[in-house]
Amino acid sequence: MRTRWLLLILIGLTGGNGGRPPAGAQELPASAVVTSPQPAVEEVQPGGFYLRNEKGELVYVPDVSYEQFEQLLKAQRNRTEWQQPAFVMTDMAMDATLTGDRLELDVTFMLQGRELAGVAAGTWFRVPLRFSNGVLIKEPLFVGPGGHFLTFDSAQDGYVCWLQTGGDATHDTTHKVTLRLLLPVDQVGDESRLALFVPNPLASSLKLLVPEKMAEGTVRDTVDVAGRPLTFAATPDGKGQFTARGIRGDVSLSWHGSRDAEKPTDVRLEVLGEVVVTADETLQEIRADGRFRVRGFGGPLESFQVRLPPGMRLRESHDIGYTVRPVQAEDPAASRDQVVEVHLDRPAASEVEVQLWAEVPMAPAEPGGPLTVSQLIDQSAEFEPARFEFPGAVRHHGHIDLVVRGDWAFEDRDDPDFPRVGTDAGSAGPDAVVARYRYHNQQRSLKVSIRQKATRINVEPTYTVYVDAQQARLHAELVCSTSGSRAGPLAIRLPFWTVEIVRFANVDNPLPLDLNDTSPLVVPLPMEVQALKQFTLRIEARQDLTASVVSGTGPLRLVLPMLEATNPSRDNVIVSPATVLMIPADNILLTPRLQQMKALSPLVLAGAVMGTEPDAASGPAGFDAGSRAGNGPVPRFAYRDRGPSDQAVFVGDIRIQPQAISVRIASTATLTRTSWSVEQRLSYNILHEPAETLTLTLPESLAGDAQLAPRLLLDDQPLIPTMEQGTGNERPRLQVRLPTPTLGPVELKVVHPRQPMPHLAADAQARLSLPLLSPATRADSNTTIVDNTLTVVGEDTLRVESGGSAWMLDESKSNGDKLVLVTTSEHVPPLLQLSLRGTSPAGTTVLHQVWVQSWFAHQQRRDRAVFRVRTRESLVRVNLPQPADAEVRLVGLAVDGHELAVEELGPQGELTVPVGPQAKAAVHEHVIEVWYVLQSQATARGRLKIEAATINAVDRVDRMYWQVILPASEVVVSRDPRIAPELQWRWDGFGWRRHAVRGQAELEHWINASTQDPVPESTNRYLYTALGAVHQLELTTMGRSWLLSACSGLALLCGLLLLYVPLLRHPGVLLVAGVLTLTAGMMVPDWAILFAQASLLGVFLAGLAWVCRQLLSRGSVAAPAVLGRSPFSDSKIKVSDKGLPRAEGSSRNAATASPMSVQIPTAGSNS
Repeated sequence: MRTRWLLLILIGLTGGNGGRPPAGAQELPASAVVTSPQPAVEEVQPGGFYLRNEKGELVYVPDVSYEQFEQLLKAQRNRTEWQQPAFVMTDMAMDATLTGDRLELDVTFMLQGRELAGVAAGTWFRVPLRFSNGVLIKEPLFVGPGGHFLTFDSAQDGYVCWLQTGGDATHDTTHKVTLRLLLPVDQVGDESRLALFVPNPLASSLKLLVPEKMAEGTVRDTVDVAGRPLTFAATPDGKGQFTARGIRGDVSLSWHGSRDAEKPTDVRLEVLGEVVVTADETLQEIRADGRFRVRGFGGPLESFQVRLPPGMRLRESHDIGYTVRPVQAEDPAASRDQVVEVHLDRPAASEVEVQLWAEVPMAPAEPGGPLTVSQLIDQSAEFEPARFEFPGAVRHHGHIDLVVRGDWAFEDRDDPDFPRVGTDAGSAGPDAVVARYRYHNQQRSLKVSIRQKATRINVEPTYTVYVDAQQARLHAELVCSTSGSRAGPLAIRLPFWTVEIVRFANVDNPLPLDLNDTSPLVVPLPMEVQALKQFTLRIEARQDLTASVVSGTGPLRLVLPMLEATNPSRDNVIVSPATVLMIPADNILLTPRLQQMKALSPLVLAGAVMGTEPDAASGPAGFDAGSRAGNGPVPRFAYRDRGPSDQAVFVGDIRIQPQAISVRIASTATLTRTSWSVEQRLSYNILHEPAETLTLTLPESLAGDAQLAPRLLLDDQPLIPTMEQGTGNERPRLQVRLPTPTLGPVELKVVHPRQPMPHLAADAQARLSLPLLSPATRADSNTTIVDNTLTVVGEDTLRVESGGSAWMLDESKSNGDKLVLVTTSEHVPPLLQLSLRGTSPAGTTVLHQVWVQSWFAHQQRRDRAVFRVRTRESLVRVNLPQPADAEVRLVGLAVDGHELAVEELGPQGELTVPVGPQAKAAVHEHVIEVWYVLQSQATARGRLKIEAATINAVDRVDRMYWQVILPASEVVVSRDPRIAPELQWRWDGFGWRRHAVRGQAELEHWINASTQDPVPESTNRYLYTALGAVHQLELTTMGRSWLLSACSGLALLCGLLLLYVPLLRHPGVLLVAGVLTLTAGMMVPDWAILFAQASLLGVFLAGLAWVCRQLLSRGSVAAPAVLGRSPFSDSKIKVSDKGLPRAEGSSRNAATASPMSVQIPTAGSNS
């Protein structure tokens, strides 16, 4: 489309020469024309070229010069490339005074400088102010940063303001420019006219002071030719003032003196009206929309006046064909009814249709004025919203519709002059008509009132009261739900409480409340809250406790909140019985006085009395209960408010409890041959009052040496204690400051530095002093040690023999690996004396993991034994199996994945493997792998006894896997009961087969062995496991062909017996056989699956035999029936001669004789 317009402009610029010759061309004379049989080749004018448009079509472009094309291209770019303005005119205020034929105008411009990237400081910008027809009569006034001056552009923009950016051009700036101008006013008859050429600000306003006391004015612009009326108001000094907003561009103002308020007319009127009165609760407005058909009698109808409903004002509208202007009354104070005049653009000989809009003002224009919308609703006052009076009308009739939007309702009188008629049946939606009336006289009108629909507010209050040693804090949570119209404010009585916070959940807007007035506290319900239909109001208040209450000489008396409606006639507040929760602080013992309470009944809740406090009631900020973190029994009392008629009062006594600290100490001493270390865990339980510091005592030996000082940790974070030297017989102390005052459990970890162990030979003794920290248990510290245990863990080569006189041995928890000592004394010596004895390091080799792989192939067996050993020894002795019927040959040896040279075996198959250094101080772990081959004449079938390699002097074996690999033709039918199979049955496409849970690669990864070539997939792989050592494995194998023959033959035999032995088909025999088969399958499921698959051939042959027998029995001639009985069942056949041919001489009665019963023995019965 853009290309098409460009082409049209180019054609217009060329002048559209069409087919005319160019200006410089000369026509040839007729004599010069030479006839020729061939037409002459000549250029077709005008010249041009073709361009391709966006659809790909070629479009002819006339010949233009390069300069013309460049100008068009620049103009196109200027229209499409918009730039951000440097300054924005946000407001323009005009204040004018008419003096004779001149208008003195004060105009103020508010300019907002925009932030522009890349604009340097000191740049000048041009801001057009226009007003080209005005004369500047006073020096302009500039307010703002940077430079400024004013110029006049007579050709285009009129007055132009030049502004210079300040020192920092990267921030927005505000400028104010004020001009005083003198403008000419034209007089056309009795009408004054003023032309204004103004810029286009975001907002504008005009005030025009005229000498007339009553005047009418109109403002017109280039778009709205008909114009709109100016708002006029009389001033106290006897003059008038026009006001208008939104004046932009080129506009013209016209005004003239007003005519009489009620001008008599010679034309009589007949009016048919349709008035719609709308009460919109959402917009908070009441308006009357009147549509009238006016017919004039006695001459053409040019204008007429209409008196609006009492107390209502004309609403601005843009009408077509007529103009509506307010008529200024001579005494505005004497008349509260507004009169408007309707001027028709053309005189109407017949009827004309006009529409008038009137509304009730939102705010009073002057004291003592008409009622506003809020006053009509609050007072339920009667008014006449449909009373449009036409002076000079001989007949005025029509109907009135009442429309309600929202939760308002109309109330009317039962007036016979306004009969109620039916509404349209299909009216529905927000503009549905709720009532329709018919009227026949304009002197009387329908009187109605508007009221707010009754609102129901359901409130479920919960009051949580936190009581500490200084004050009581109230947390009130009111869960409210509304139904009906807009709800009024809630009134809450809070005597003796100081309200601090009132807010709605999920609403950020603060409430304009006076929190000091709590009798009652009136809380308005904003619209955004009522739109939720269900909301929560939260109130926080406090009440300081008196000295008598804190000392325990006087009771605690708390008056709980009480709710009520501020307007009971409009709002119905239903308050559910409140739940009252009393939560004392940990150091407060609260004792209720039930007999003195008022309107409260005890309520039993889960965890309410001496229960664990839930997370929701953790208490306010700064409350002691907030640091409990829900641990420990906390006294809490629950009550139910018996009703809203009386204000509930809680009465009780409080007693402040002192701080109490209990400690459990668990110490662990770890001893090795080279060093020892001590770690302590002190579990504190702080009750009643939070603790800021903890005090510990330590031995004198640790107080003077910084290297021996222990580390203190709280939640794995280090603490820096303060050392205090003891006085007299007191030991040194450590003051440990907690990060925050804490109430409840605290676990302090004490880590002593590792110390060297004295040399201890075998069977030698030594004494060791272990330093221990303990809490200070002075009388004034309120600290009690409830449990103190010490666990001593030593190596196998160490044995603890005694622990001092203050410690006792706990034999139930002590064993060979550890020694548990306990003490009940609060004064524990700071140094624990232990008596140690060295032992022999025998039996220190442990096999954590063992894996043996036995692979049978032809008359050879290849084994791979892998051991994960933990030992102190430097040499490990491995014994290879020595069967009598086989020869053993070592083929490979590796330690930790490194291959070692193969050595000769000892006479008993021993093999010595070096695994570590000569010293035996440290325990080391290694992986030993041994490969060996056994040559034998026997095959891998039948009863197999497989021996594996072993390691001498092993303390224990943790876990062992034994993998057996057989040829594809061999299967395992039974195993050693000491091992458990690690096999799963899986479908491989032709049947179910047993597969090992772990393959060779997984076993190598499990034991950290070297990676070797996998075994062939065509073999049968079995995996077994055991806890402990298994040196010999017993298995029974069978050839697959033998297994198939045996199982199929047995299945075929059973099938033939069932087929030819009738006794076996008896239901009892079949039931017993089925139960035995099912029981055997459940007891040995592996054998059941194996037998079921191997017997499929026999089952097939048995079924084939049954089919052949059935075919042969059908083709044979039936033998004559012989009377007799089978052992179990007979077949009876009833034969009737009905329908059979009768013999000669027989009668019909003979043909209807009773049927004959013949017994035919079953197949295989005895004759």
